[in-house]
Amino acid sequence: MKLATGIFKVLDRINHVFIIAAIVLVAFWMLSVSYSVVTRYVFKYTHTFFFEIWNYGLLWMTFLGIAWLQGRKGHVVVDVVVTQLKPLPQRILRTANLTLGIVVSLGLTVFGTKATWDSFQEGMRIWGTLYPPEWIVLIIIPLGSFLLLLQFLRDAYEAFAGQRGRDEEKEESISLV
Repeated sequence: MKLATGIFKVLDRINHVFIIAAIVLVAFWMLSVSYSVVTRYVFKYTHTFFFEIWNYGLLWMTFLGIAWLQGRKGHVVVDVVVTQLKPLPQRILRTANLTLGIVVSLGLTVFGTKATWDSFQEGMRIWGTLYPPEWIVLIIIPLGSFLLLLQFLRDAYEAFAGQRGRDEEKEESISLV
């Protein structure tokens, strides 16, 4: 249990660093959009590289915050039907949801790593004003997906450990009756 707690603390710190980076990215967007609007209307000039940076930033923003949001149960959940079910079907659906999350985030991690590595090895670049190496834009996909995978594994561990604890409490309360 202590090992799991230590690992969870490290994961929380990494997620915290990622969300701070996402906040900095949003601040940059805000300032650069304001700057772009002013230069367009005052000087009749626009910086086209901002559009590329904003596009890459959308990808980065998604994967910088995805694990942090999962850790706070902040993703959209429609549980109108699930809350009406008995505990066993709720557990089954929760397990299916966690399993699907683990499989998808594992797939994104594996294939994102492969795509990023292939892009790095081939020296591929993204055509545009900035012409950046493609792997620099893609690297956030396997990193964010791996953190999401760890977060889903954490959620599964906590759900299993928590359920085991509730089952043990139930057995103790039954034996006292």
